[in-house]
Amino acid sequence: FTEPRSCFEFLRFIKYAKEKELGIKFCIATRNTIDRYLDDPVLQRCINEESLVVQAGRPMTSDEINMHYREAICVWNAYKMSTQSGVLPNALMQGAPVLVTDRGDSADIVEDKKEGCFISLPHNNEEIEKAYDFIKAHVEEMSKAARITFHTDYEYKVYLDRAREVYEIR
Repeated sequence: FTEPRSCFEFLRFIKYAKEKELGIKFCIATRNTIDRYLDDPVLQRCINEESLVVQAGRPMTSDEINMHYREAICVWNAYKMSTQSGVLPNALMQGAPVLVTDRGDSADIVEDKKEGCFISLPHNNEEIEKAYDFIKAHVEEMSKAARITFHTDYEYKVYLDRAREVYEIR
């Protein structure tokens, strides 16, 4: 939780999914303490019924973080800007398709309906539901595409080759 508006929209979608009985399981993982954001009867019911798992209040190990990504059908990274976040590259590295905004930083990396799905700003719950359903129906091929994008856009070896090209030109 670093960008309050998008976080509130994520919580709003969790409540929407619960009220529509979509059967989606959610996980919130943050080192921040977020109890005040979860003080809502619907969210509390989700927590009690284990359709919402909250891992908060402490830094997680890399293994814990990676496990959450690997178990996810998709990862929410629907922020206009997330330049300091490792969520997008790590989700792609772990093969987790992403929900991202249709504008901003992530749209430069993710192709709609390939490594993830675009959702608009402001968020629309029906649109998010459709995007989730699309990812769930295509999770295997989208997971493979996510891994390929990680290797072509983020893996350090790509930048070594680019650095060699720069130095060879000189």
